[in-house]
Amino acid sequence: MDNLRCFVAAAETLNFRAAAKVVALTPVGLGQRVRQLGEEIGQALFARTRSAALTAAGLAMLPAARRTMRSPAAGVSCGRRAPRGLRGAAAVSAAPGLTSPQAPSRSCTAE
Repeated sequence: MDNLRCFVAAAETLNFRAAAKVVALTPVGLGQRVRQLGEEIGQALFARTRSAALTAAGLAMLPAARRTMRSPAAGVSCGRRAPRGLRGAAAVSAAPGLTSPQAPSRSCTAE
């Protein structure tokens, strides 16, 4: 999730130095995480230029990355409601390639 958070910050600011400040990393650390995410999906997310520019893969991935970054809140909300006897369900998903093969597939249902 950290790699995804770094990608979203870099994509939204189009500046690795500014994005690094947002996620409290060095620009080098942020660049490594973004590069690692690109390797995981098999596509470069940024073009190698003097300024940060998203590739077609980066542009395509950004909306899904934003949705994925918002989804953990649903799980926290579900967990907070469960002890109070409130009912509901939350599903957390990620685009293929963004999750670890060891990550369990789960949904939260409070009954």
